[in-house]
Amino acid sequence: MRITSTKHSFLKRLFLVLFAFTLSVGTVGCDDDDNGTNTDESCTPLEIIDPTTSNTITGTLKFTYAGGAISESLWPHSASTSDAVAGYFRIGLIPATSAGMATSGPAYLLGGTGMGTGMKYCMLTNNTLEYQFTDVINGTYLVAPTYENIRDANTVRKSVGLGHWGDATKYGYGTSITVNSDAHQNIDMYCDMAVGAYAYDAMRRAGLDSGSVVGTVTVDDATNWPTGTPGFGQTEPYLALIGYKDYETKAAAIAAGGVAPDLYVVIPKPATTDVNIMAFIDKTHISFASGDQTYKCIIIDSFTGISYTDDTAEPLAQYENLTTGDGSFTFNVTYPLLVWQTNITLP
Repeated sequence: MRITSTKHSFLKRLFLVLFAFTLSVGTVGCDDDDNGTNTDESCTPLEIIDPTTSNTITGTLKFTYAGGAISESLWPHSASTSDAVAGYFRIGLIPATSAGMATSGPAYLLGGTGMGTGMKYCMLTNNTLEYQFTDVINGTYLVAPTYENIRDANTVRKSVGLGHWGDATKYGYGTSITVNSDAHQNIDMYCDMAVGAYAYDAMRRAGLDSGSVVGTVTVDDATNWPTGTPGFGQTEPYLALIGYKDYETKAAAIAAGGVAPDLYVVIPKPATTDVNIMAFIDKTHISFASGDQTYKCIIIDSFTGISYTDDTAEPLAQYENLTTGDGSFTFNVTYPLLVWQTNITLP
């Protein structure tokens, strides 16, 4: 199994990541619920035909929720915005260039296209969904599992990617897949549904002039995940996401004396055994009530005790804004949410 992720600005998601459902064809999924709830006990996993058949893409999605086990109560399948995890989960094939840049909305979509649809929790077996796209027209595609927000269904905040496959340095959703009268198997991913819940909650807070950083970090070796805690006298390292308004790099913050960051959130080890992906959120709620809030540097790194720096100036991961060409992001009423999904190699 290969787990990857990308880092990109929320503005780019408007063109490369957000689904244009009016363009989708060949949809497959469970029948719609009358009230949008997952009560259909007859729902079964998707039927998987011979995976070696030409023009097929087959794989699995292993789900967690904030690094722990997913449950039906945490699965989005509701048309009510008052529910804890409102909205839907869908997985699509997006036409793309060989470099991995999406060129349109999905050409194929599992989970339907409208309200009251989406993949159901009862389609999972041991927290894993087997999926298959069949009769795929020859071409190049990205596999894109997403949480679909129902509060902002017609805005740039509609869709949030939950998983990526392939080379993490590729654009958009990772490495593209070229179908040429052949079959593609084992397109397997981890997906953390908490990203969708966090993003939905952030959208609700945006009306109160508050933004957030949400996303996932995937490590190369779950057994090596730092499990320390911050505080005086602590000697074991831990992972954290931090951000600076006045410094463009971690090295610049170190040169200034290791100043305290403007954003700070610890990323704990997943609770589920052998899972190497964790959803994170900035719980400090970035207020832009007094105006735009620009962060010049957002990183994920390993820290010890109460220090905001370590021995090296190179962080484990640094957000890159592909629109501006640097690491900045400005939070405001138009763009209150930064979605960042990244891979790191632990020290």
